[in-house]
This record gives sequence, structure tokens and C-alpha cells, in this order.
Amino acid sequence: MDHWLKTGSFSKRKTTEPTDSQDVPSSVTNTAEENPMKKLPQVSDTKLLVPPPVKIKKYSEDYLSQGFSFVMIENVPRPECVVCGEVLSNGSMKPSLLTRHLNTKHSDLKDKNVTFFKRLLENKNKCNMHTYLSSGSTNSDALEASFRISYRIAKSGKNHTIGENLILPSIKDAVPCMFEKDYVNKINSIPLSNDTVSRRIKDISNGIEETLLIYDSQLFSIQVDESTDVAQLAVLLVIARYLKENESI
Repeated sequence: MDHWLKTGSFSKRKTTEPTDSQDVPSSVTNTAEENPMKKLPQVSDTKLLVPPPVKIKKYSEDYLSQGFSFVMIENVPRPECVVCGEVLSNGSMKPSLLTRHLNTKHSDLKDKNVTFFKRLLENKNKCNMHTYLSSGSTNSDALEASFRISYRIAKSGKNHTIGENLILPSIKDAVPCMFEKDYVNKINSIPLSNDTVSRRIKDISNGIEETLLIYDSQLFSIQVDESTDVAQLAVLLVIARYLKENESI
């Protein structure tokens, strides 16, 4: 049987695979190898994302002759018309734009001198001051009323919720019967919530304790100073130091 079998090994035929250079034209190969982005100028991302700085225009006292003062909004001066109170953008801080506003909306005042606009500005500031003081006194009265009612609640031993659930509604019902209905709006400004009454009672307790400690102390010092608030009004500051169990407070 063996002589019928053919011995040897099978060998694979050698095949030649076409190279890239044979199948693809040289012009296409060169184009693919080259990076077209290398020929473009490289620009950093930061230059593309960061906008150019905006120049902020400053206010000049000469703009008052055109009827404009200024207000600070987000630390940027913006022109404000002393006649109508309109506030323009910072980019409008130019004599030509301010004059156009005066001639367009207040043509009857375009021949007025700077003294006239100064007087309007002073009157406007006085009105703003009066409004600020009026609102401040209203808030102060509401705060005092809140403390007085909280003190009554603490003395009665009732729940702190009685302020907003019973006392305040009762006052709202009684005030229109005795006075004008406009006073009800002032009554609404009295804070008498549960948490507010709790804080008021705690503040009253701490104030009484500090007063007793000061009266019991034989040595104390007082420092007096003066400051100003946002309305440029003088405010008196008093700082007291006293001894409590050989410790300075």
C-alpha cells in the first residue's frame, strides 16, 4: 500500500500582493500623507474664548449741563437723567448721546443752564433722603412693635405661634374699625412668626442679663465714636467694657 502513497509536503504558492504604491496613484498618496492643518496658523483656544476688554466710560461733571448725573450699578457708572430719572447704559456716556436725549424727550429744557439742572438734582436727592428716612422709621416702628408683643407673649406663657395666628389678625380686624384702612398695610409689616417671636424673647432675655451684669460690676469703661451710614448720616457708637467674674467683657 505504501508505494501507492505519494510522499512529500505541500507548499503554498507564492502570491504577490500589490503594494499600496501599485494600487493607489502617487498623487493621492502624497495628498493623504500631507496634513493640511499644518499649513494653517495655529491659534490658541484662550484667544478664541476670552473676549476683548470693554472700556468703561467715566462720568464728567460737565454732563450735568446736559441734564445728567450718574448712578453706580454693579460698580459701573451709568448716566441718569435728572428730569425723568431714566438710566442709560455706560456706552451712552457721551455728550452727543446725552444731548440727543435732552433734545428728544425734554426739548423745552434744552436751553436751560447748568444751574437749573443742579437745582433739579438737589431736589431729587432731598426726595430720596426723605423716602429713605420714612421707610427707616416705619421699619423701626414695626421692629419695636414686634419686641413689645413678643414680650407680652413671653409673660403670658403662651405658644409663640399665637402672634401670627391670633394677635396679628385681631389687630388687622380692629384697625380698620378705628382708623383709616391704609394703616392695615403698616400692621402687615410687623414680624410675628413663630421663629421671630422666639428670637425676640431670647434677645430680650440676653439684654436683661447683660444689664444686670453691668449694674453688678463696679468697674466699667465706655468708648464713644461716630460713624456714618449709607445715607451719610451721623451714627453714634457706644462700646462698653465691664468685669464679670474677673473677666473683661
